Amino acid sequence: AALIGIGIILLVWISQKNKVAGYGFAGVGLVGLVVGILGMLNDGPLAKYLYKVSVTYRGDYWRAGINMFKHHVLFGVGLDRYGAYFRQYRDATQSARRGPDIISNAAHNVPIQLAATGGILVLLVFVALFVFVAWRGVVAIRKSSGVQQLVVASFVGAWVTYEAQSFISIDNVGIAIWGWILGGVVVGLSVTEVEVVAETVPVYVKNVKKQKSVVRSNESIAQPFVSGIAATVALALVIPLFLADSAARMSRSYAKPTKDQVTAYVTAVKKPLGYGLVDPHNKVMVGTLLAEAGRIDEGIALLNEVVKADPRSYEALNVLASIYEQTNRVSDAVPIRKQMKALDPFNPKNDQALARDEGVTK
Repeated sequence: AALIGIGIILLVWISQKNKVAGYGFAGVGLVGLVVGILGMLNDGPLAKYLYKVSVTYRGDYWRAGINMFKHHVLFGVGLDRYGAYFRQYRDATQSARRGPDIISNAAHNVPIQLAATGGILVLLVFVALFVFVAWRGVVAIRKSSGVQQLVVASFVGAWVTYEAQSFISIDNVGIAIWGWILGGVVVGLSVTEVEVVAETVPVYVKNVKKQKSVVRSNESIAQPFVSGIAATVALALVIPLFLADSAARMSRSYAKPTKDQVTAYVTAVKKPLGYGLVDPHNKVMVGTLLAEAGRIDEGIALLNEVVKADPRSYEALNVLASIYEQTNRVSDAVPIRKQMKALDPFNPKNDQALARDEGVTK
């Protein structure tokens, strides 16, 4: 990905020196790109240098995402819901290759992730935005010259590098922010100062000097005020989540209680549930700990809450089935195992457990 971005900068620099040499470099670069991609896919002369087994794993995630998109073309499976549908839409190859318990909550390819979770409309918006930024990048490079053109090419190259890695990576905030920042910079560099003035202020040119101090005064008050409100809202949301996560980590570290310690233990492990917004994963964890401490009914009730809110919570279903099996309530485990079968058709472990439970109930 970095080489692609660097290649764009070199292409601009070489073209400044000699146009013909620039075309030659572009041709060599295109051939190198194709050979490099083939190498990463375990084909061609560079395969032994570029291929990594993680590319094969990514292929498994890509196929699952494409299957999700095929079955949910209009709106996808729901934003951030790739992991909830992964088991259903993966294939037997992935389950056999990595084991049925190895799953993913991201397609490791941003366009496929957006298509799978947001549907065709989100994908089209992404493609349109990509084409727009790429077009403005070409415009920015063609408008500039000399050192300024190399600076512009550096930002365009950085944006292209981000986009290149996004085809094999995930769009979490720490990475995705650079796509937005660099894309915005590229668009900004493509707009000249003359265009900005012509589009925004021709009607008010006569009054600019008189209003200048007033505008600055209003901006100096508004900016920190808006920023302060945004920061307060962010902290109000983040702090409870942070405290709940910290409490969850503490709950996992507690040793199994004795009979005399159960009451205090239960109070302690329930602490992650007392901070407002509750992560379903934390609910499952607390339910599991309650069941292990002998509070079976409380644990089951909490796990059922998770399943009621999200019938695709495979984690909660699996724990519920295990609790029923370990407490001799196998008949209650069977329908849950069948539900898990529908969500995860290529999981031999669940198939074996279901067969065993059905054998016991006959």
